[in-house]
Amino acid sequence: MAQNDLLSATETWNTIIDNLDNIDPTKFIRYYWNSTKRFAREKDLFKALRTDITSQSDVNTLLANLRSLSKVCAAILHPDDNKDFDLTELNERLIEMQKLDASSYIPIIFALRLQNYSEEDINEVLKAIETLVVRNFVVSGLVANKYELVFAQIARSISDKTWPPNSDSASSKKPTKDDILKKLYSLMVSDEEFINNFRIFNSKKNAVIRYLLRKINNFDINETKIVDDSNRVHVEHILPKKINDEWINFNDEDHETYLWRLGNLTLLGQEYNNRAKNKGFDKKKEIYKKSEIKMTRDLVSIDDWTTFTIVKRQEDFAEIALKIWPRN
Repeated sequence: MAQNDLLSATETWNTIIDNLDNIDPTKFIRYYWNSTKRFAREKDLFKALRTDITSQSDVNTLLANLRSLSKVCAAILHPDDNKDFDLTELNERLIEMQKLDASSYIPIIFALRLQNYSEEDINEVLKAIETLVVRNFVVSGLVANKYELVFAQIARSISDKTWPPNSDSASSKKPTKDDILKKLYSLMVSDEEFINNFRIFNSKKNAVIRYLLRKINNFDINETKIVDDSNRVHVEHILPKKINDEWINFNDEDHETYLWRLGNLTLLGQEYNNRAKNKGFDKKKEIYKKSEIKMTRDLVSIDDWTTFTIVKRQEDFAEIALKIWPRN
C-alpha cells in the first residue's frame, strides 16, 4: 500500500471509529460483511476478509462502504443519541427495536441503505421485521440467532440484486419492497401459534413488558398516548410481588404462576406506583382511577382480582396483539 493510500485509509478508519459511538468495530464489520458477502461467523470474519479483499480497489470499496454505514449502525444501535435517517417514523421504530434488544436483522438495513432504497421502503421493511421479532422471538420464544443466517441471505440477495434468496431458481432482479415483505411474512409464526403463545406469555424484562403494554394501550385510541420513559412510567404488578391477607384469592402456587403474566401487569406513573405497592385490589383501584393511562383506569371497573380475571385480561390483550403485529 502506497504511503498516500495508507494515510487516507487511516483517516477513513478513524472517522469510522468516531461515527460508531463505542460500538464494537468487529461486530459492525460483520454486519456489513453479512449484508454483501458469504455469511461469516465472528470467528471466521477476518479469514473471509483476507480471502476476498485482495486489491487496493477492494480496500477502498470496503472502507467507503464502512464509512457510509458507520453512521447507520450508530443510528440503529444507539438511536436515542444518533440519527442518520430523515424520516421521523423510521427513527422512532429504531428506538423500539432497541428496546426489543434486536440486532440480527441489521444486515438487511445495511443492504437496503447501500442499494438506495427509499426511507419509506426501509421503514416498511423494518416494520415487518419488528412484527417478526415480537411474534417469533419475544412472544413465541424462538431463538433469534437461528434467524441470523436467513436475515443475512435476504440481505445478500438485496445487495446482489438476485431474488429469491438462497434459491437455485433465483434470477437477476432487484427485489421490490413487496418482495422483501412477502419473504419476511413467510418467516412469521402463524396467527394461531402467536395468539396461543400470547395468552400465556410472561416476562421479567421490564423493557419488553413496557413495550408490549404501551403498544396495547396506545392501539386505536385518540387519548393521550404513553411515552416510554422508565423514570416516569413503571411496570405495576396488580397482584403484587408480596401478598398479604388482602389477597385471599391467591395461594402460593397461584402467586408464582400468575405474578409475571402480562395480564397481571399494567403501567403506572412513578408517584402512583410507589403508593400502590402491596395494597389490596380495592385500595389499588383508588389509585388506578387517577391514572392517565387507559388500560390502568379500566381496571377500576373490575370487581375482584382473580386468576380468571388475569387470564381474561390477557386473552383480550392477545386479540389486540393480533391487530398490532399482523402477519400480512
